[in-house]
Amino acid sequence: MLVKDLMTEPAKTCRVTTLLGDAARIMLDEECGCLPVIDARGHLAGMITDRDICLTVAERHKSPWEIPVRDAMTSKVFAVTPGDHIDAALVAMKEHRVRRLPVIDDKGHLKGVLSIDDLVRNTGVARGRLAADAVIDVLRHVCTPKVAPSEIITA
Repeated sequence: MLVKDLMTEPAKTCRVTTLLGDAARIMLDEECGCLPVIDARGHLAGMITDRDICLTVAERHKSPWEIPVRDAMTSKVFAVTPGDHIDAALVAMKEHRVRRLPVIDDKGHLKGVLSIDDLVRNTGVARGRLAADAVIDVLRHVCTPKVAPSEIITA
């Protein structure tokens, strides 16, 4: 099974110059928690999540209508291609602890997004479905804190 068989396309996007308030509105309207960010040439420039927006607004004490996406987005993004095997995407999600991977072509243009939701919707025992334990393994890695609970200092 290939990434193109499971990815969501077309992906809703925003630009690096989009204001956080507008990005949040797109997420609300499209019922999604993240947007790939593209530059003026249509190349993937980063990813912005609803969490990124909240934390940036809280940190800066400014309106989301005053802050551009470029100031809050993650620019170090791990991506896959439509022709990649789904197992490679599962490994990338585990290693990089991400719930979503942008899908790009060989020129860096966005083609879609592969999310953990896409994976969960395609699990099952029937032929051509993903093994549920493989998806659970990805979730286990993504959801495990980087810091061991015994290392967390509480007041």
